[in-house]
Amino acid sequence: MADKNDVLIAFSYSGESKEVVKISEYLSKAHSIPIIAICGKSKSSLAKISDVFVQINVDEEGSPLNLAPMASTSASLVVGDLIANALAVKHDFEASKFAKAHPGGALGLRLMKAREIMLSGISLPIINETATLKDALIVMNEKGRGIIGVQSKSGKILGVITDGDVRRYLCKNESINGVLAVKIMSKNPKTIFDDQSLAEAFEIMEQWRITSLFVVDRKLS
Repeated sequence: MADKNDVLIAFSYSGESKEVVKISEYLSKAHSIPIIAICGKSKSSLAKISDVFVQINVDEEGSPLNLAPMASTSASLVVGDLIANALAVKHDFEASKFAKAHPGGALGLRLMKAREIMLSGISLPIINETATLKDALIVMNEKGRGIIGVQSKSGKILGVITDGDVRRYLCKNESINGVLAVKIMSKNPKTIFDDQSLAEAFEIMEQWRITSLFVVDRKLS
């Protein structure tokens, strides 16, 4: 898997961990891969074969008998974070790139925009204001989202119809023939602008206890 375009960052506080030293020697000699060694001993085997040596020093590990690595592993993490940060700055790592790499985390939700994951085009469950309730049910079945939006001729969302709305209507009425969708829709539904974050979308959905949210263009609203 390793090739000449790779760099190996090797961690070993003693610089004598056999498995780390062996793999570093092999990659350096057989594949000419640069080795960055992060350890505590400048004269160690790992330090000697490395192209770049970063020394970390700790007075005490803080563990019983001062044997188990604690302070040294923490110091190594700090060095690793500093390297990652330096690379991010060098390559102009923007917030949008972070969001794409970490879409599921809290930071990713805060950075990603609603338009990046929303349904659109033929996947969107939506009908116009002149459609009948029967038309709405057909589209709802096709899209399988349990909800459908009703929009005006200008494209503005006027309301939504959910599976629950349909059930409640049928409990009170025997037929849907000729009934317009606008007659049973919930007016003024909750929406979010396409340039708002996913975190904001989730907040709205949790606050109003809804499972779907229509995304609208700020310029057209």
